[in-house]
Amino acid sequence: MAESIPPRRRWFQFSSRSLLIGMAICAIAVAWFADRTKIRREHAAELEKLKAVHSYVITVSGTPGVRLEMTLVTQPATIKREIVTVPVTLQIDAVKAVAWFELLPEGKSGGNGDTYTIALEKDGDPVMECRGLIQKDSRDWHYQNGDAKWMLGEF
Repeated sequence: MAESIPPRRRWFQFSSRSLLIGMAICAIAVAWFADRTKIRREHAAELEKLKAVHSYVITVSGTPGVRLEMTLVTQPATIKREIVTVPVTLQIDAVKAVAWFELLPEGKSGGNGDTYTIALEKDGDPVMECRGLIQKDSRDWHYQNGDAKWMLGEF
């Protein structure tokens, strides 16, 4: 009598038990990696909270009575939108901030030829200065965020 030879298994043929064990090992590895990523995010959030708070001073000067619309976004997250009248000085304590200044539409900012200057100080040091001129039927704006051409500097 000839002994029967068991059939040879080819590559990528698995028993259900081997597949189950392999999937369990992969699931444990993915869970461990996801937990480490969560811990890293929480650690980064805590470090963000500990960042230094800077003192910013925005001074808007020029022809008295000129009105500009200011949008100020600071970190920790606050958004402040208001109309400021020259002259004005704003003191801001924040980790980071971005400000936009726009002229009001339809000549409500001031008379033709009126000027304004927006200056920024960070922790007592002058950072940037921007000058503007009100012209008839204009809606000029100045944006600052650190890299823009008409910036006041990075807050």
